[in-house]
Amino acid sequence: MSSPTGGAPIGPQEASDLLHKLITESTRVQAAFVIPSSGVQAFVCGVLRTSPAPNGGDLVNVLEREHDPETGRLCFNPWVATSVRYGDDRVFKSNPDALGFFKQHFTSALTFLFGDGSSVALFEVADKE
Repeated sequence: MSSPTGGAPIGPQEASDLLHKLITESTRVQAAFVIPSSGVQAFVCGVLRTSPAPNGGDLVNVLEREHDPETGRLCFNPWVATSVRYGDDRVFKSNPDALGFFKQHFTSALTFLFGDGSSVALFEVADKE
C-alpha cells in the first residue's frame, strides 16, 4: 500500500466512486492543493459539492460553509487528473509519528495528481466522538 506519493494507485471508476461517496455523505474533508514547482500551497476544510464547469462536466468544490458566497473554497476538475491515489493509515505503518497524527485527525486520503505536477489531496476528517 505504501508508495513515494502516499497511497496506492486506483482506477478512474474507483476514484469516481470514492469521490461520489464523499459528496453524497457530506463527509468533512481537509483539502490540500499543492504546486511543488512554485511552492504554492492552499488548504481548506469543508464538504464537497459539485458545480458545472465552464466547458461542460462538473467541478468539485470544497466549501467551508455552504450557501455562503464569502466562504473559503477550493475548486478543481478531478476528471483531468493524470492519476489518482488512495491511502489510509496503512501508508504510515513504518512511521509511528505520522501514523499517530493521521489516525488522530483523518481516516483516508484521496489524491488527484495532475500533469503540471500539482495535486489535490482530500483527507477524510476523522469523526471526533
